[in-house]
Amino acid sequence: LALTLENLELPIDATRHYMEAVRFRPFSPPIWQALGTLLLQQGRVEAAIEAFRTGVEQDPSSAEMHGDLLLALHYDTRATPESIASEHRRYGERHGAQQPFDPHANDPDPERALRIAYVSSDFYHHPVMRFFAPIAGSHDRTQFHLAFFSSSRRQDEVTSAMRAIAGDYHDVRELSDSALDTLIRNERIDILVDLTAHTSVARLGALKRKPAPIQFSYIGYPDTTGLAAFDYRLTDRWADPPGSEAFHTEELVRMPHGFLCYAPPGNLPAIGPPPSIANGFVTFGSFSKPAKWNRLVIETWSRILRDAPRSRLILHHSSSTVGSAVDFLAAFLAHGIAPDRIDIAGRLDDSDHFNLYNSVDVILDTFPYAGTTSTYEALWMGVPVVTLAGAAHAGRTGVSILNQAGKPEWIAEDIEGYLQRAAGLAADLGLRVDWRDSARKK
Repeated sequence: LALTLENLELPIDATRHYMEAVRFRPFSPPIWQALGTLLLQQGRVEAAIEAFRTGVEQDPSSAEMHGDLLLALHYDTRATPESIASEHRRYGERHGAQQPFDPHANDPDPERALRIAYVSSDFYHHPVMRFFAPIAGSHDRTQFHLAFFSSSRRQDEVTSAMRAIAGDYHDVRELSDSALDTLIRNERIDILVDLTAHTSVARLGALKRKPAPIQFSYIGYPDTTGLAAFDYRLTDRWADPPGSEAFHTEELVRMPHGFLCYAPPGNLPAIGPPPSIANGFVTFGSFSKPAKWNRLVIETWSRILRDAPRSRLILHHSSSTVGSAVDFLAAFLAHGIAPDRIDIAGRLDDSDHFNLYNSVDVILDTFPYAGTTSTYEALWMGVPVVTLAGAAHAGRTGVSILNQAGKPEWIAEDIEGYLQRAAGLAADLGLRVDWRDSARKK
């Protein structure tokens, strides 16, 4: 019944029945995993982590469930970079491949084109493609042969575009890990770049065997893989400052001008004037996953709203539901913020999604897990963003993006600085007008 309700996109009801299911049958790793996934979508992070940990304890052999736990830890305000790194090392010890790795039969001829592979489950209309597509299309085809290995569940116009870019496109959804390892080796891939890691449909079961002599992790996951098979991780000095090496099993390769390359979608709405001009009050916003709207974030945002008595807050993400919305409104009410000052929007089509930025004066980034795609979207739509510099990569993507955008003054080092920057942007109409006028050109 829970699975049926989940498929009908009724997550609150599904969660209730999964809880009932594990009450009847406590030793049920797949049910604990499904329950943890739904709890995380609703922003119930601590309960989700407890569910994933229970499932991992019951089935230590499940790399997929352990990966779900790793991702969930980045949303937890109690977790530290050290504790998260420790769990990744535990993952590697438990699920990594036995070494030494099998040798590779690649042709050592230095004059031939290098064979580059990109592995992802997101070769469709997905945020990762907003960052990968510009890179994919920019390879020098005289020096590099591109092969894409796709585990995408969906196929759309982005998939077609990726097929056109690739020299070879392999749909590997149905391949076992062993078969995928063999396929990559047979393709004589020189450098493999994984864009998924512990998110979505991960293929680490194959990649842990090191099917290519050099393997990178990039974009899709905000942390180390924990696996010895990966040699490098692409990042930059803002997202992973010196000292971050201690949290990684890979060597960090820092791109000099930022590790992200965003391509906005076409046919976006025009940037409108700051909505405060017509409204007479400032509207803050966050277009991030509910899992990022934690208690500390809500407490901080409530302070911002209290300091600007007529201000409002728009929360938006496609996974927002009526049931979880009630919980968030209650959390704001506990801090003295009336529900009529909070608007929570659920799923929107692309046009309405981007147009909603025209209803926001200032975007408030989340912590400890910062935004990435949503931060670029806001800047592209002319909305300034306030971010709090976190201790590790997941909390520092905003630091990287705002430095690239030439706006380091919008980065706070602590909660008080975050409050001050939010208040400053709210009070400075001229600055907000100037940013809307110049953002896309910049």
